[in-house]
Amino acid sequence: MYLQKLSITNFRKYGESEDSPGIVVKFNKGLNVLIGENESGKTTIVDAIRFVLQTQSYDYIRLEDIDFHYHLNNRTDSLKIECEFKGFTNAEAGNFLEWIGFDDKNEYVLRVWLNAERKDNRILQEVRAGMDNVGTQLDAGARDLLRTTYLKPLRDAEIEMSAGRRSRFAQLLKSRSEFKCKTQQEEKDHPLSKLVTLSDAGIRDYFTGNNEFIQQINKEAIVSIELLSSEYSSKNVPDSKRIVDELERIKSLLRPEVSIGGKDIIDTIKDNLTSFTSAGRRVEPFVTLSGVELWAIIQRLTLNIDNNQPSLGLMNLLYIAAELMLLKRENYNGLKLAIIEELEAHLHPHYQINTLKYFTEHIGDIGQIILTTHSIVMGSSVPLASLIICKDSNVFPMGNNENDKPYTEIDPDSLYFLERFLDATKANLFFAKGVIIVEGDAENLLIPALAEVIGLPLGKHGVSIVNVGSTAWKRYVKIFERTDRQEMPVKVAVISDGDVPSREHLIVNPPKVYCHVIENAEVLLETDKTRFKALLGLYDLPTDNIAEKTELKSEHVGDYIGLMKERKTQNQYHPNNNNIRIFPNEWTLEYNLANSVLKDDLLSAMNNARELSEKSLVLPNDSSDAYMMMKPFLGNLSKALTAQFLAKTLLEKKNVLRDSIDNDDQLNYLVNAIKFACGKDV
Repeated sequence: MYLQKLSITNFRKYGESEDSPGIVVKFNKGLNVLIGENESGKTTIVDAIRFVLQTQSYDYIRLEDIDFHYHLNNRTDSLKIECEFKGFTNAEAGNFLEWIGFDDKNEYVLRVWLNAERKDNRILQEVRAGMDNVGTQLDAGARDLLRTTYLKPLRDAEIEMSAGRRSRFAQLLKSRSEFKCKTQQEEKDHPLSKLVTLSDAGIRDYFTGNNEFIQQINKEAIVSIELLSSEYSSKNVPDSKRIVDELERIKSLLRPEVSIGGKDIIDTIKDNLTSFTSAGRRVEPFVTLSGVELWAIIQRLTLNIDNNQPSLGLMNLLYIAAELMLLKRENYNGLKLAIIEELEAHLHPHYQINTLKYFTEHIGDIGQIILTTHSIVMGSSVPLASLIICKDSNVFPMGNNENDKPYTEIDPDSLYFLERFLDATKANLFFAKGVIIVEGDAENLLIPALAEVIGLPLGKHGVSIVNVGSTAWKRYVKIFERTDRQEMPVKVAVISDGDVPSREHLIVNPPKVYCHVIENAEVLLETDKTRFKALLGLYDLPTDNIAEKTELKSEHVGDYIGLMKERKTQNQYHPNNNNIRIFPNEWTLEYNLANSVLKDDLLSAMNNARELSEKSLVLPNDSSDAYMMMKPFLGNLSKALTAQFLAKTLLEKKNVLRDSIDNDDQLNYLVNAIKFACGKDV
């Protein structure tokens, strides 16, 4: 069985919508990772589950007034949290016969809900279950089978694993079959109880000087030695006499008495105590282990990992490893669900990845896991299908629904790509209010400086830049496009190069094309043979013996540019989401900069980049010719290094450049992309 759906109505930030829950969260059977920025609702979702199901550690949690949804200056008087379970085995279903039912696929389904009401300065609540909307109360046994394993954020693993009445390690041991005793006699016969009883007797002897424990041990040892000696004496083998002699020597070493050092301590305490008490009252203080019952014994145990003080991270891993025992119990027919808030607490990235890898590889043995995180390392390491993105007052699962249909427009090929290349830097998009996707390092370095100049610093507006390093941005955009057409509240601006070279470049570097000039001087131009044949066919021209490609003639450059722009329009990506917009240029970023008000600053940055890289590149003497400014970038001049120097200049001159940049047509696509990602009208 597993938690398949959680519905929340009027609990904290989630209200209700037209008599429907404020939020419905669908979970995977295995690993689920709630990811999002602070205040995105992750903890509210986790706490909602805890209030309904309670925890294996029997944490005391209670609803308060502040837990009831606040809206329009009023706090609601009632709330409801419902958990729906599926995937039952027959044995698991047998524990809930009074409440379980069937869905439209004739599979077991169990609905359990918490109703709470504020009334007369009290909060009244009850947990019910059933297939109708009334249900009946769950008994204590059924509720215990639904308890979750829960690890809170910023957990103190050392305290949890230490001895004491509230020891979590003791609770974990008690849940194991090895420590489940049906009778007191079974508890006394438990190996751990026997060990402690022996130790307790020895401690008593030390402080009383009676030697009862030592004498008993010696007596039992002598009996065993004499039995062995008799057995070997009856054997007519060469080594028998030697063994018997050795056993007698060992027997002689056993002393009926040993030096006892604690009697003086007890005698002193007894003398003092006798002085304090009434005459004739006999007092006999003694020292013993505190409690020899099995539960008392395991409460005194501490789980540790090093004789030296271990690190917080290592203790945290030890704590997680111990808690997972609850999910690996044999013959357990209850819910196996672990909730871990902020798995990354006290763990460096390497440990985060190792732990996450263990969960993904062993999820079949563990059960269901729900994690929360705001770690970009986690975001880049989790399988996309396991992610549930929390945004504002909604959630956006990235995997498949209960009908095995994908929630997003990510196709299998894109999924394979993203799981290879969605690294920690790109995982920022899971936390951002706005995202700017760029194709290269130059844009990645320059955009933040431009944003600062126009008064829209990206950090203040929660905008992240994702550098995809190629033209593969469409794969990343699909993360935000959903099959249900639900719009994720993230503004996504894509800055892409149009890759239509300038006239000057095409004249100097003519591409090869198929070309035919008809009688009225109209030019038929194509880059692909099949498309060229189709074009000739439209004019009833022969298509049998098409000549090979020839270099583009200078008089046909305008036709070629027109064809490239038309092709670009035809192939333009059209997102199905209004929060996604594409901001293209015609050729490259550097060409636009060379035509803009920043051309002099660009040339200065180019000189700095050449000097730092120590390359013998020829740069133009001035910035009057945009194409001559472009030529070094077509050679070996570093675009990224130039952008870094230019960004530095922009920040130094931002008060002077703001208006000119904001009104420059060549920079308009960059400025608008920044404004869109920051939530401004464009």
